[in-house]
Amino acid sequence: MKQGIYDMTDVMEQILVTLASWYPPYHFDGREPRDYMNAIKASRFKWHYAHLQPNGSGTGGTSVGPEAAGLVMDDLEDMVVELVSSLSLWLDGFNFQAWKQQWVKDNEAETNVA
Repeated sequence: MKQGIYDMTDVMEQILVTLASWYPPYHFDGREPRDYMNAIKASRFKWHYAHLQPNGSGTGGTSVGPEAAGLVMDDLEDMVVELVSSLSLWLDGFNFQAWKQQWVKDNEAETNVA
């Protein structure tokens, strides 16, 4: 299960990199999209591990890894929605609300399978 969640965060990161490629070069903090999104993902892991273990690293037990990865997954999914929202402003005929409803539905179905 833990590896599956980590693999899914990698997939979300790839989706973000692909979406970010629609922006001008070095748009995100002067970095390539891959480097920027990887740093964001790493920082979210650090954040979630830190707040899930208020008594220090290694004090939260074995559930902290999957829990942190799930929270990172949520963060990355939100980022996908935000990027699609911004990009959709420039796409004639794109129905962002319909896309978002399907995105949420698909992600809920994915969560229920796991």
